[in-house]
Amino acid sequence: MKTTLRTILTTYKLHGFLILMGALLWLMYAGFLTYTFLYNNHDVGNNLQFSSFLIQGGMLFFAILGWRLARKTMDQTSVVFIIKKELWKIHLLNVLCLLATSFFFVSLPALGFQLYYMSFEGGGSFAKESLLFLLNYWLIPYLLMGFIGYLFGMNSKNKVVFVLLLGVWVILSPSNLHFIATLMDNTKLESAADLFRNLNLGVYDMNTPYDPFYGFEFEWGKKIILIYFLSLLLLLSTRTSNRGMNRLLLLTTSILILIPGFIPTSSTFSALNDPEKLTEDYLYYDDPPHMNDNRLFSYDIKTMDVVLEDKGEEGVVVETTMNLANIKERNISLILYRGYKVSDVHVAGESIPFERSGDYVEVDLPEKISEGPTTLTLHYSGIGSSSHPSLNNYLYLPANFAWLPNNQNTASMYEVNGEFLTSDLTPKTEIDYTLEYKGGGELIYTNLKKIDDEKYVGSSKGLTVISGDFTSAKFGPSGKEILYPRSWFTHKSEMNDFLDTFNTQLKEYSQMVGEEFNMPDHVIFIPNMGGNDVFTHTKTTKHDDHIILPIDPVNAAGYSEMQKMLPYQVPWVDQKHNEIAGEKSFKDWYIYTVVVGWYMSNGIVEEENLQKTHLLRIIGPITDHEDLWERVIALDKGDVSPDLIRAWRSILLDDDERNWEQVERLLGSIP
Repeated sequence: MKTTLRTILTTYKLHGFLILMGALLWLMYAGFLTYTFLYNNHDVGNNLQFSSFLIQGGMLFFAILGWRLARKTMDQTSVVFIIKKELWKIHLLNVLCLLATSFFFVSLPALGFQLYYMSFEGGGSFAKESLLFLLNYWLIPYLLMGFIGYLFGMNSKNKVVFVLLLGVWVILSPSNLHFIATLMDNTKLESAADLFRNLNLGVYDMNTPYDPFYGFEFEWGKKIILIYFLSLLLLLSTRTSNRGMNRLLLLTTSILILIPGFIPTSSTFSALNDPEKLTEDYLYYDDPPHMNDNRLFSYDIKTMDVVLEDKGEEGVVVETTMNLANIKERNISLILYRGYKVSDVHVAGESIPFERSGDYVEVDLPEKISEGPTTLTLHYSGIGSSSHPSLNNYLYLPANFAWLPNNQNTASMYEVNGEFLTSDLTPKTEIDYTLEYKGGGELIYTNLKKIDDEKYVGSSKGLTVISGDFTSAKFGPSGKEILYPRSWFTHKSEMNDFLDTFNTQLKEYSQMVGEEFNMPDHVIFIPNMGGNDVFTHTKTTKHDDHIILPIDPVNAAGYSEMQKMLPYQVPWVDQKHNEIAGEKSFKDWYIYTVVVGWYMSNGIVEEENLQKTHLLRIIGPITDHEDLWERVIALDKGDVSPDLIRAWRSILLDDDERNWEQVERLLGSIP
C-alpha cells in the first residue's frame, strides 16, 4: 500500500506543474462562462451548451498529460526496480491517475452548478440532467483523449508521433470539427463534411444555442465503443515491448479513432432543420396553392380515433379513423401538413385511391357512399416541421396545426419574409376524440382525459399533444399549474409577473372589444419554435381549456423582452379568428393584432413607434394595398382608440370579404 501511494505521489510530483497550470487555465475559462451565462444571465442551458472551447481545451490538456505520463514511465524504467513492481501495474496506476484527474477537473464546476441549482428549489430534474451532460460531454471526452495520448506515448517516443497526437486532437475537438465541416460545406464537399461531423467522439456542434424545448441530447454509443477498444489496446500495450508490435498497436489506435466517423449521428434539432426539407417548405408556402372548389370540403368530421406511435429518429406513425357525415361529393379533400407522408387510405377495410399534393389529400370515395356516416382511415408518418416537431419523443402538436386531417380549405402555414406563420386550422365544431399514444416518452400535456396508461378520450375543437423537456409548478394567487421548459426554473418570478400582466391586459382587451375573455385552466409556456423572432412573430395559441404562450425569459433585451412582446400576444386569445376561413382573412387578422398590440403597449412613445414600424414592415408583404399600408404605418398612437379597434374587429368578422377596402374607409374617417 505504501509503495502504491508513493508511486501515485511520484507521478503527481513529476507532472504537478502541468496539472496545476492546466487546472488553473481551465477553471479560469470555466469561471468566465459560468459568470457570463449562469450568474449574470441565469441562462442555465447555454452555460453548458456553449462549452465547446472548454471541452476542446480539456481534451488537449489530457492528450498531453497522457503522453507525458506514458513517456516518463517508459523512459525511467529504473523506477520499476526501486519500488519492485511490474511495469504493467505502473501503467494501471497512471491510467487511474488520469481518471482521478479528469474527475477532479469536472467535479469542481459540477459542485458549483449543483449548489446554484439548489438555491432555486433544487433545480428539479434539470440538476440530474446537467450531471449527465458533464459526464457525457466533459468527463468521457477528457478521459478518451487521455487514453489516446497515453497509447501514443507508450508505443513510440518519436516526436513525429506527438505531432500526430496533436493532429488527432485537432480533428476530434468539437469547435475544430465544426469549422472543418463548415469549410467542407462551403467547398461543396458534402460527404467529407458529413464524415467530419461524425468524427467527434459523440460531441456534436455545441456552438448552437441551447434549445429549452429539446433539452440536452446525448450520444453514448461512440463513447462506450471507444472506451472498450482503447482499454483493450492499453492492456495489449502493457504486455509487449516489441518495436514492431508497438507500431502495429499505434497504427491500430489511429485507425480505431477514424472508425466512429463512419457511424452516423444526428440530433433531433438538425433533422428538423435539414436544408433540403426547409427549402421544399419555403418553396411551397411562399405561394401555397388554394383549392377553390369548396365543395370538396363539404362534409363534417364527427369522431376521430388517433393512434400516435413514436418511432424515434423515424418520426411518428399516425393512424386516424374518422367518422364523416353530411358528405355532398364523392370526391373529398382533406388538409394535412405536407411533411407527413400518406401511405394508405381506406374505407371499411377497403383501400381507396388518393392523390397527395402539398397540404391537400384528395380522396375518391366508393360509389356506394351517400350522405350517411362513412368511416375513413388514413395512415401517415413523418417528423413534422421545424416549428411543430414530432420525433424522438419531442412532440409539439397544437390543436390548430394540421398534424391531423381537417376539412378547412387553406394551407397549414404561410411564409412571410422567410419565416413560417402557422394557420389556425382549429375545427369549427367539437369532435369526439380518442388518442392511443405509443412512445418511449411521457406525454407532458394533452387536452383529453386519461383513462389508462396509453389511452385518452374527450370532446374538443382539436387535439393538442406536447412532449418535451418540460416540468410544472403552481404560479400566482390562483394556483394555476403552469407547464414550462425544465431549464427555466431560474425564471419563475419573470413567468409569474408575465402571467399577472397578461391577465391585466386581457381584461383591458375584453373591455375594448366588448366581450369577456378569461385565462384558461392550463397555461403552457414554450420557447420560440422554428427560428422565428419571438417578438416579430409572437402568437398565442388558445384552445378550450389551455393556452400556449411563446416567451423568452432568458433573453430580456431588445425585441425579445417579455413585457414588450406581451401586448402582441393578448389579441390571439380572441378565438373569433378561428371562425375566419382562408389565407387572406388569417393575414388580415394578424395585421389587426399588430395594431392592437402596439396600442396596448405602455412603454416610451418613441420606442413603441419604432416597434410598430418594424412589425408592420415585416408583415407588410402580406397585403398588396401599398397606399393603405403606408397609411397604417403613419398612424400615431393618438389616432388609435378602442372604438377604432372595435370597428376594425367587426370588419374582419363580418361576411363582407373586402376587408381592406372597409379598413381604408375606417382609417379615412380619422381626422
